[in-house]
Amino acid sequence: MLISSFGDVVAFIRGRRIEMKMTQSDLATRVGVSREWVNGLETGKSSVEFALVLRVLEELQISLAMNKDDDYFQDNGVGLVDLDIFLRELSN
Repeated sequence: MLISSFGDVVAFIRGRRIEMKMTQSDLATRVGVSREWVNGLETGKSSVEFALVLRVLEELQISLAMNKDDDYFQDNGVGLVDLDIFLRELSN
């Protein structure tokens, strides 16, 4: 999947959580955060801590691949994203 916004990430996270038949409370317990934090993430709250987002991705068995590419994005079937831009959007 090619990620072009933080909204893409949170939609994928929410979809994967539902696919795994996990409630927000279930995920929160497994990651060590509150259900409100998971809700904030899934509604696109931009001030979420990136380290916690990585823990959510790990718990949901979602891989994040990064690649430095002069053309900004290179879609080789893996769906790569420019992490600098991703993090900039996350902090807005």
